[in-house]
Amino acid sequence: MLKLLAQRKGKSVATITALRHGQRVLAAIAESMDVALGLAKGYKAESNKLLAMVAASHAAKSPGYIGNPSD
Repeated sequence: MLKLLAQRKGKSVATITALRHGQRVLAAIAESMDVALGLAKGYKAESNKLLAMVAASHAAKSPGYIGNPSD
């Protein structure tokens, strides 16, 4: 009887340990996803800013752009 209880307790401890490990892994994955999403948003904002700068630069160099002297 004691041996059976010890085996069950061992399985319970192993199960709890595995669940805690899984919980830590899931927390790490969630944190990584949060960081990745933050980086993606930052890159998108920077990309949009650069695209706007390129568009403005091309428009300023265009002969038909208001404010440019015609050749």
